[in-house]
Amino acid sequence: MNCLAVPLEPMVMFFLFIFTVNLFLTGKIESAVTSLVACSGELEQHTERRGVIYSPSWPRNYPPAVNCSWYIQGDRGDMITISFKNFDLEESQKCAVDWLMIGPSSKREEYKVCGSSIPPSFISARDHVWIFFHSDASSSGQSQGFRLSYIRGKIGQAACQSDEFHCANGKCIPSTWKCNSMDECGDNSDERNCTVPPTEPPSSICPSGTFQCSVARSTKCLMNELRCNSVKDCSDGSDEDNCPDLSCGKRLGNFYGSFASPDLFRADHSKSDLRCTWYVDTQDNRHVLLQLDLQLGYNDYVKVYDGIEERGDKLLQTFSFHNNRHPVSVESSKGQLTVSYHARSKSTGHGFNATYQVKGYCLPWEHPCGSDEECFTDKQHCDGWWHCPNGKDEENCPACQKNEYPCEGNSGLCYSILDRCNNQKNCPDGSDEKTALLVSQGISIVEQICVSLRLGAVMVKKTAKMEAMSTTAW
Repeated sequence: MNCLAVPLEPMVMFFLFIFTVNLFLTGKIESAVTSLVACSGELEQHTERRGVIYSPSWPRNYPPAVNCSWYIQGDRGDMITISFKNFDLEESQKCAVDWLMIGPSSKREEYKVCGSSIPPSFISARDHVWIFFHSDASSSGQSQGFRLSYIRGKIGQAACQSDEFHCANGKCIPSTWKCNSMDECGDNSDERNCTVPPTEPPSSICPSGTFQCSVARSTKCLMNELRCNSVKDCSDGSDEDNCPDLSCGKRLGNFYGSFASPDLFRADHSKSDLRCTWYVDTQDNRHVLLQLDLQLGYNDYVKVYDGIEERGDKLLQTFSFHNNRHPVSVESSKGQLTVSYHARSKSTGHGFNATYQVKGYCLPWEHPCGSDEECFTDKQHCDGWWHCPNGKDEENCPACQKNEYPCEGNSGLCYSILDRCNNQKNCPDGSDEKTALLVSQGISIVEQICVSLRLGAVMVKKTAKMEAMSTTAW
């Protein structure tokens, strides 16, 4: 029997079904998509005049032990310019752990970067650019990664597109790059005649380690240790306002709440180790979402367990001082979790501040996306990203007409739903073709819906072609 005569479409449709189920139930589409191309040992090629490239899992933290590669190919005589919108890679000496490398460079020194500072713009020496991203197996997994945009073209052009800036050397760059303190033109003409934004008044006159009483015209600065100590040190009592629960462990049963370690304002570990445990039981089967802001000392740690017990096989995550840089999030499998905190004696750390909530339960300052379990904040409304699967957070935006959605980056441009995921860029940054975001109470999940739809279309086309070949062979 000729195996090619077996119909392949059911197998393809089954794969697509599993692929889609994995997308909406696990939120792991980003790893599946990126592993197919850039992060699976293959070079992901870009030939568009303008484009955007993201680190794997963006805007979630990138995973450890990943290698990704991209290749931008221009026309003969083109110059390729790269500018970073976001950049956060784990910092290490000589970028030995995680790093991003771009080449070939027009300068002699190697373009290899890490850390949290926005790198300088990159201008190619040739009509092509390669980009390599590496995260080490020892990486903490607590850095967000990068988002860069690029444009290719020649110097000496007579005019540029309406949404582009014409450099003095005849180069075209996106208008959003002008006056961003980066020299993308190469002759610094995009940074000339820039209006200096007015300096905002300082939010506090008090030095680090202190706070200011909120009473009108107060110039009184108090040490942070006086915050939330049950004594009114400010005349208006503002030092005792909005204080978190500082109990050393507790049982918590509401749908949402907050708690903090007792050393949040006062690091007093001189006598003995501090050990505290919190048990969260919402009496609901839905997942619990926990977010922590950490200020841990060198040998301190926080352990989060799935359920109401401290069992090794139920350990979800262990956090140390390496995780202090950014808020971290954990999700339980049901409506229960346990948080265990251990601070060593003589530690200089300040523990953590935590919030939790049932997944699908919108906080008082959030808005529901609709029938699903997602919510969005006022800040996320009309920011150009689909935080809701149905795009509700991007509806009724002032800059757009009815039934239109804004492009990312405050460009003032909009697109219709028919222009989304149609394989044609209507936004300068391609945000109408890139990603949709689901944000579950602070946990962002990238779902490359456009990519998955195109992947399915390509697979069906290939299946039809293979079936035609099999029929002929038979």
